[in-house]
Amino acid sequence: MTTEKKPPVVRKPKTYAATLEELRKQRDAIKRAEAAKTNATARRDVLIAHAATFAEATGPTIAQSAGVVPARVSQIAPVRKSRAAAITSEADMASAPQVKAAVRTARRAGVIGSATEPAEAPAPKLTGAAGAVAERLAAVHGVKPTLPGADDYAADLLTATQRSPRDLPGIGDTPVTIEMGSASKRKWTPQRARVTAVAAPDGTMFLKGQETRLLVRGRSAGAWLQALPPEVERLVFVGAPVWHTDRDTTMTYDVNEWLSADLPEGWEHGRHFPHERHPVARYTWTGEGRRRNVELQHLGTWVPGVDESDPRVAWHAFRMLRDTIRARWGTDSVELLGSPTTLGQDLWARTIPQNTEYPIMSTELRELIQTTSGQGRFELFTPPTVPEKLPSVHYYDCTFAYAGLTWGLAVGNPSRVTAREYENAPKGAKEKWMRGRGRWHVRATVPADWAHVGLLPCSGHGGWEYPSTPGRTFTSWASGPEIWLALQKGWHVEVLDGITWAEGKPLNLWRDKLVESWHALTSMSQQTGPGYREAALLAAKMVRSILLFTIGSFHSKGGQRKGLAVTEDQIPASARRAEERGGAWVWESSKQQSGDYRHPEWSAEVYGRMRARLLAGPAGTGALSVAPSEVIAFRSDAMLLTRATGWANPESTPGRFRLKGSLGSVAAPLNEGELLALRDAAEAAR
Repeated sequence: MTTEKKPPVVRKPKTYAATLEELRKQRDAIKRAEAAKTNATARRDVLIAHAATFAEATGPTIAQSAGVVPARVSQIAPVRKSRAAAITSEADMASAPQVKAAVRTARRAGVIGSATEPAEAPAPKLTGAAGAVAERLAAVHGVKPTLPGADDYAADLLTATQRSPRDLPGIGDTPVTIEMGSASKRKWTPQRARVTAVAAPDGTMFLKGQETRLLVRGRSAGAWLQALPPEVERLVFVGAPVWHTDRDTTMTYDVNEWLSADLPEGWEHGRHFPHERHPVARYTWTGEGRRRNVELQHLGTWVPGVDESDPRVAWHAFRMLRDTIRARWGTDSVELLGSPTTLGQDLWARTIPQNTEYPIMSTELRELIQTTSGQGRFELFTPPTVPEKLPSVHYYDCTFAYAGLTWGLAVGNPSRVTAREYENAPKGAKEKWMRGRGRWHVRATVPADWAHVGLLPCSGHGGWEYPSTPGRTFTSWASGPEIWLALQKGWHVEVLDGITWAEGKPLNLWRDKLVESWHALTSMSQQTGPGYREAALLAAKMVRSILLFTIGSFHSKGGQRKGLAVTEDQIPASARRAEERGGAWVWESSKQQSGDYRHPEWSAEVYGRMRARLLAGPAGTGALSVAPSEVIAFRSDAMLLTRATGWANPESTPGRFRLKGSLGSVAAPLNEGELLALRDAAEAAR
């Protein structure tokens, strides 16, 4: 529960004239205080710039000491080397622009790109600077040369191994407290129903339970807006995205071009969300004396990677999702909002008990948790750790993983546990801390006789790694479940600092209702006929997205929002960067996340539990129950092994492992692209 500040004691003059005189004094005092604050802020910024000049400087550490967010440090004096300086070496090209151009050329040719989709045909081999970039990316990061869909920030990959591991900050002067006056409580904004249609690229549309055919003259947003019936307020595309083309351009370029294209008379651009795969386009029509808002999005916004192309199936899936959720929440006021995240947040707010509040941590403490907490574990083991020829491949996935781990989370005011306090505490208190709710700054040492995968995360080159070399000592942050497992396995873990909370159930009821919805839809898929079966399965996947994305929103810093504006007037005041691209403005906002959903202490706990579950789970599951040479890879909530283990989940219990597919003898994957292809092949062969 939050504690309210008591109002200051103010002397109240007895006459009107005396009161005005007192107001003038307060006005002058406020002006002096504001001037002093301005001067102090200027001195602080000078010191931030000076601190950034030291070799050992790190952005998070400077930010904590200055009482600002890391984004502010980057604005004043970026601590990291510029991209141009980082990539300039005897083995690289002469300048950053040349590298960018080379990356762009390689990207458009399909030589570098996303590791999530297979290529339909081999890409041509590149030479010169573009070829050098592609070869380095493939060698260092395992990017499969024939994978399309390049990211606009592919050049960052080039320098990932040239950057030193992040220096994770300790607690230091971070105020381990709550943000006064801010708390999550039972409140939500009632939403009206929005008329939603689902359409395929060929114009086949499903609306109000009926199939129709739209006459769409082209692929542009304007063509679709003109073809839509006037009652439609949201259009969800299925199948191939209408904004992607077969031209020699990136997906991001295609999306920005599609979003910013000219519109028919009467239509205006709204605030678009420019995602490279699944953007959200918003438009307003102001003709005939009335205003009409229309939103265009893809089904992938709700279920990433979905390949459903039948509008009828998707429309019924949305209807099943809405009706099932309404039944579990016991109200017809629930409406399907614009994304799984916003719907999940709305549903959670409805489950918070009356007169209950969950305090929000201070800005500095939230920043510390977000900076020092990774998410899923992604790790590939290559020969000689595993055989060059794998005897078999078995793909195990954790069913509705986060649903099985979202229970008993941190509530109330945080408490700090120093190294001295932990060291002097009795054994029972230490166990209670580690098995309770907390985050721990530790120095860990891998046992001299250790011969298995790593147990604790550590900041490494280009991301998180999991040290397993016997005798190695490293400093990092971890959750209680991970540290408790390491202690049970004989690792030496020295606590440097820690943050603990009391345990409550802020998400239990919300999680339970979503699990009930998921089970209900899964059961419906086994009872209904063709078409409806696929719709029920799709709706069940949407429920999974609701829980997964909402947990992720608790971890969000809110500082990386992007948008696309057709005119400068549409760029929000909070934007810290805006760049003109093809006649439109792509902006990034440094505005911090607001609202009642700022709870990284919850998401960090769930992520830590999942990483621990990969290693040791219920009923003897987990990677530590097999030989180290039998572990091929970890993929967030899944793993690939070289032998069958007998793990099964016939009741579809959330948080338990199940076999998703198997293959016979194959060559060991050497990079991310080969691993994903192997995983997909195993699942398809089941």
